[in-house]
Amino acid sequence: MLTPRFELSQDDEFLYVSIYAPFTNLENTEIFMDGTDFRFFSKPYYLRLHLPGEVEESDKASGEYDADTASFKVKCPKVTHGTHFQGLDMITQLLTPKGNSEVKTKIEDLSADNNDDEKNVDADQESDEEEMDWYFEQTFPTDESTLIQSGEDISLYGYGFNFAKTGVFKDLMDEFGQILDVKNPDNKTLSERRLERENLEDSDFSGDHYLCDLYESAEIENIINCKTSWETLLSNQKSIDPKHPSLAFNKEEQEAMLALPRRTYSLREKERIPVFLTLLDFLYAQCYDERIREGDEEAGCESGWCVAKLSATLSACTKHKSIKDVVRTCIRRSLIYPLYRHWELSLLIWRDVINILKIGKTD
Repeated sequence: MLTPRFELSQDDEFLYVSIYAPFTNLENTEIFMDGTDFRFFSKPYYLRLHLPGEVEESDKASGEYDADTASFKVKCPKVTHGTHFQGLDMITQLLTPKGNSEVKTKIEDLSADNNDDEKNVDADQESDEEEMDWYFEQTFPTDESTLIQSGEDISLYGYGFNFAKTGVFKDLMDEFGQILDVKNPDNKTLSERRLERENLEDSDFSGDHYLCDLYESAEIENIINCKTSWETLLSNQKSIDPKHPSLAFNKEEQEAMLALPRRTYSLREKERIPVFLTLLDFLYAQCYDERIREGDEEAGCESGWCVAKLSATLSACTKHKSIKDVVRTCIRRSLIYPLYRHWELSLLIWRDVINILKIGKTD
């Protein structure tokens, strides 16, 4: 079964579901809506959404096929009129069963009392016996063999999301050896990687290149004076509309999210700060690439390299210790590796990151 591309919108009375299905069989199409459950089946497509609010199948419900866009347009009446459904653009969350996160939380929470865990498992088993619900798997296979069970190993050697993986690069150095600044990261602790990265940054810095960009590049002035889409949005709006068209995901972005694994994560309080600092690292690299493209929506052939190189998390498996640490690291790398190396530009990129964070998440 294929998971089709879809879009959700709403008003006070209805939830609107648009499903792109160009190769569908109209005669064998089935649509079901009840509570937080929405299902669509039209061979070869299958879609099951776990909605943030309740809908009902009543006389007001309707659906039609738009041949011009090869899409189904479905109107789902809301159970409670005026209710605003949150997170309709969070595609992976909508595809993930609600019970999935609860089960995973119980499995991953190793610090919980064993007796309580056994009670929870028994309760789940009794519930499963009472009612069985079947799901088509709307996901892609992932390799769980790289998850580390020892908390000590994770804290010393981990990388990836929440620094919870290791051994990923061990058998892939032929492919990633030229991309990573730190060689053989699986055999080095976080402290050893940091030291190797900073020593490499010191040796890679070019004073001539920096001075040339500082005093002789008119092109950099154009880049600095360019207004990004985020800056334009903030300057033209007294308050940000979360439904503004410029904040919507385009078709390519929606397809990319559909390809992501359907997972939920339960982070402890002390784990959140390093994860958020990693996000700042990524945002800085992305904002740098966007600004030097001067608003061009299409990423350039060097965009992937630029983002990976500026992000110490990606290129050196770094774990940042504080906001000061991530700010310092990003500015250092922006003055060492990319084509344009300018102090004012490096500081300006942080303003771009702040603008994105001011806009916040969409509804």
